Amino acid sequence: MRTLLIATAALLAAVPSADAALVSISDNGASFTWNTDATDNNASFFAPGSNNMQFAEVWMLEVGGVRQALTGGTLSVNAPNSASVNFGNVLGLNVAISSTITGLAPGVASQSISAVLLNTSGGPLSYSLYRYFDYDLGPDLNANSGEINAAGFSVTSAYNAITGVLSTPANGADLGPYDDLLDHLNNGGNLTPVNGTISFGPGDLTGAFQWNGTLGNGGLAVFSSVHTTAAGVPEPSSLALLGLGAVPMVLKRRRRAKAEQAEA
Repeated sequence: MRTLLIATAALLAAVPSADAALVSISDNGASFTWNTDATDNNASFFAPGSNNMQFAEVWMLEVGGVRQALTGGTLSVNAPNSASVNFGNVLGLNVAISSTITGLAPGVASQSISAVLLNTSGGPLSYSLYRYFDYDLGPDLNANSGEINAAGFSVTSAYNAITGVLSTPANGADLGPYDDLLDHLNNGGNLTPVNGTISFGPGDLTGAFQWNGTLGNGGLAVFSSVHTTAAGVPEPSSLALLGLGAVPMVLKRRRRAKAEQAEA
């Protein structure tokens, strides 16, 4: 609820606090960074006692057949462990994304993310919101396995894992080989509606979610998720997402390292 209030306040703020593109927050030794000016290898997550985890986090918005990546924006730091980015008016919708991190225990941290859309266009707008992620676990980029459904995702390896739980079920979701999904989204593709669970791996995988909706003038939509991370290896979850406690996280190599490994 706190993350949602922060995102909504940032969205409605007439003058955000500072121009910046780098989110950097921490709590109890855990930290999260996100460079909103980039769309590749642009985020990191650290929980004490685990590896510093680098990964890709990309958000896109489509309205009226036009799709745009959410980059740049204006940063508001709400507390040492909480920040939001106001992307302003994007295709007729005001957009803000907030993050709050909580260090729970040595090697364990939780991150809450909320994306908020506000229609100020003067009329109804239909939209699609996309979140793309690229997590690599361990030194072998081709040894990751994952599952995804409308409620969340799980990526595991012999080293560690990450699981995310959505508050709003997705209208579409997919897992696929590295680069395929991002290329698909960048080329205007959509994600298949999910009635069950999609599995992929082992391999170098990426995933994405899609939410569709229509907002009347002044309408507000919120999309939240919680990622809980920890050092160590969990038992296979088979997407037992709801009610899951501490879940391990992610070691992400740079995109360049992926290309080098693919060429080897």
